[in-house]
Amino acid sequence: MLRLIKLYPNQVAAHWERLWPCIEAALPPIVDSRKSEVRMNNVFKSILAGKLVVHIFCELVDGETKIYGVLTTAIYNPVDSEDKELLIYSMFADVRLSRELLEEGFELIKKYALSEDCRAVNAYTKVNGFRKFIEMKGGDASFTFIRLEV
Repeated sequence: MLRLIKLYPNQVAAHWERLWPCIEAALPPIVDSRKSEVRMNNVFKSILAGKLVVHIFCELVDGETKIYGVLTTAIYNPVDSEDKELLIYSMFADVRLSRELLEEGFELIKKYALSEDCRAVNAYTKVNGFRKFIEMKGGDASFTFIRLEV
């Protein structure tokens, strides 16, 4: 059974050397498209301050924990609404996930959002398969995030 485990900031700090490459690989280009130590330090500060939350997707297989992915999320209030929404800031998996794992993971994310009184789940992605999956689930994947650094 797949689990979504929310890590506390001290757990992230203890495992930062293993987590930061996963998080960095999946960061959206909304601040600076270049990978940098400064950007990752800012991400780390946000995690320690509780602004960004790290989760892992995992399951117990033959007595060992198998990690499938690392997810960072933030809960926010859109400027035009009083409702809370869950933003998937980054989502990383170093293996191709099966349809079954995607389904289970999606349900876990929805349950987590509901437990935090969120009305919607939003995400940044450039993965066509994920966009198609969200559309198949009845979500809207018609918006594209664009950015031009000047």
